[in-house]
Amino acid sequence: MKCRPLPDLFRTFLVQGTVNLNTSDMYGSTPLHFAAYHNYEEQIEMLLLFGLDINARDNLQERPLDTAKRHNSFRCIALLKAADRTAVEHTSFRKSMHRDKTFEEILYGLPKTIISSCIISPQDI
Repeated sequence: MKCRPLPDLFRTFLVQGTVNLNTSDMYGSTPLHFAAYHNYEEQIEMLLLFGLDINARDNLQERPLDTAKRHNSFRCIALLKAADRTAVEHTSFRKSMHRDKTFEEILYGLPKTIISSCIISPQDI
């Protein structure tokens, strides 16, 4: 049986600021990775509430959501997906606020010459 950290003690450390949430271990894992690995959904909720980065990657290039999927932490997967969906909606809203490029700006960004390919006929594909 796993030894779950006490949620009240964990919350106290977070509120008092005695814990640096952005630290990682020698493998690049953040506290969110550990909570996802051990299926600690209440810790994930608290960490997300305090604004921990859900897109942080460890040395295996895994996000906490990937770690939860790999270890079948189903409740954590649902929480992280919901948080990821919220983050995507906010970034897409910010992108939609920017002005779209004009046709001339798009053409100006294209290369002056395009190297032709070796494909001459459909049989070359």
